[in-house]
Amino acid sequence: MEGHHQDGRLQKLQLLLVDNLLVFDLASSKLSFSSSLLVHNASCS
Repeated sequence: MEGHHQDGRLQKLQLLLVDNLLVFDLASSKLSFSSSLLVHNASCS
């Protein structure tokens, strides 16, 4: 059950991050890519 809860939270976080990345992408595509890499690293840990 704990895993299921984590999955839901992760999905919400991913959606939030994607929204933020999209905003950054509008300002600067390069920034979006940098943030994406950082997010991937944090998610892996």
